[in-house]
Amino acid sequence: MTSATYAKELLSPAMPTLLQTSHGDLRLNGSGTRKKLMLNVYQLGLYLKQTTQDANAVIERDEPMALRIMITSTLITGEKMAQATRDGFLQATQGQLGNLQPYLDRLLDAFNQTIHEGDIYDLVYSPEQGLEIYRNEQLYQQVHAGPTFKQALFAIWLGNKPIQKSLKQALLNHA
Repeated sequence: MTSATYAKELLSPAMPTLLQTSHGDLRLNGSGTRKKLMLNVYQLGLYLKQTTQDANAVIERDEPMALRIMITSTLITGEKMAQATRDGFLQATQGQLGNLQPYLDRLLDAFNQTIHEGDIYDLVYSPEQGLEIYRNEQLYQQVHAGPTFKQALFAIWLGNKPIQKSLKQALLNHA
């Protein structure tokens, strides 16, 4: 292990290489740090059945996959997380939420609580169940939405205009 790799592991929590879900095991495709105003606010991991470096393939696939969000800053609040997610959806859909709004509202409800540094959110998508939202490994919310909702959600980080280009690259890095 290089000293740079070791230092990186000390500075950020490690993402597990395998995420066990009710839809089977998902492999870590890549992970990275979301930075806002020079601060690390969360770690994000992308989990897939089959790893890939193709962002469009991830967005378009209608199969089980997940995002793990590990909160790494005390500056993150439920309100800020909800607003950032709302903004991400607006960006991903070019402001055309349409019939996705009720599903987005249910997702945002998952952030309507006190968020602590160290909290972990797993957003697990499957065609059969829609989106399952886990907070610290406990099922918190279920959003019975289809592939269009999932595409918009994953496009926040992997779309043509991701919220952070370096994070998009990191999510596709380990394939």
